[in-house]
Amino acid sequence: LKAVLSNSHDSEALQHALNHYLDSLIRRRNHSLLASDPKQQGIEEELVLELLNQRLSRSYGSNWSVFYPLFLDNKILLLGISPHGVHMEQYNLQAEHKNLIERACQPSMRLLLYRDLEQLQQPELPAWNSLRRLADLLLPRWLHMRLNPQHHLIIIPSGILHMLPWAALRLEHTWLCEQAIIQLSPSLHHVSGLHAINTAAPALL
Repeated sequence: LKAVLSNSHDSEALQHALNHYLDSLIRRRNHSLLASDPKQQGIEEELVLELLNQRLSRSYGSNWSVFYPLFLDNKILLLGISPHGVHMEQYNLQAEHKNLIERACQPSMRLLLYRDLEQLQQPELPAWNSLRRLADLLLPRWLHMRLNPQHHLIIIPSGILHMLPWAALRLEHTWLCEQAIIQLSPSLHHVSGLHAINTAAPALL
């Protein structure tokens, strides 16, 4: 996928590489969980894009999206699957973008960003300025168009984005959690560390 993104202007080749990448991602994410049970071995072979589409559509109709934001060198890829097919947007990450994402994922910044103390310090800024910028940065146009209060949004974060409170992203006059039923699917790498989360910590929302 990285090679095609860097060198190819062939839309068909890009679509093929994207389909293959997402298919491999789904297989790998389910392989480790299933392989330990002999009765379940082989099930991962069925977990391909077409079957995923069928199963989600059976549960949610057409009102669902799978969203996978991925960092790739100095780019961010906003990958997704919906009943209409596979989607991708990409752009270069500037230093200010990286800084904004890093700040939003740090527990020490919660009061400043998620209670909008930033606006009290700088009254000239619009309310929830950083959370609006994050939504503009991380949520692609194809996803914006699909959101509604009954939309099932399955987010598969990568890297530092596991620490981002996605529900608190600000979309114009609403929160993301008001425009979608959010389901987070953490990577297997982060599942092993979930036991270390302090469940007694103050809630963001």
